Amino acid sequence: EEVALQLMQRGFRCSPVMAPFAAAAAFARAAAMPQKGVAAALSISSLLGRGTLQAVAGGGDDWRWQVATAARDGALAASVAQAGVKGPALALEGSNGFLAAYCGGKAAPSRWSELPQLSSIHAVWQKHFPTLGDN
Repeated sequence: EEVALQLMQRGFRCSPVMAPFAAAAAFARAAAMPQKGVAAALSISSLLGRGTLQAVAGGGDDWRWQVATAARDGALAASVAQAGVKGPALALEGSNGFLAAYCGGKAAPSRWSELPQLSSIHAVWQKHFPTLGDN
């Protein structure tokens, strides 16, 4: 939620900005990529986020395909990483990295360095009242 709030405060839609990461991680897991390949996939996917809140606030329909194309690009990032393409160093926290571009230079939340709690998946279902970030 720390990064999501920073994204929205800067005018970005969280879903299409973060979707490349999720898609790259899912593709890498399904492909049983080694740790170095997963790191490259996530690094490359950090370059591919998009989508501002104006897409919704302005009355357009383009926000409906932002997540799908972002997910496609995340899968592509993992695919090229699997083929040996290297991702940039410090893709998240570099001076021109993801967090600087999308979150105003904030450091990665400390929780990002913790291992995921696999049991927490049982607590995640859906939004009770699905809403967009601008309302």
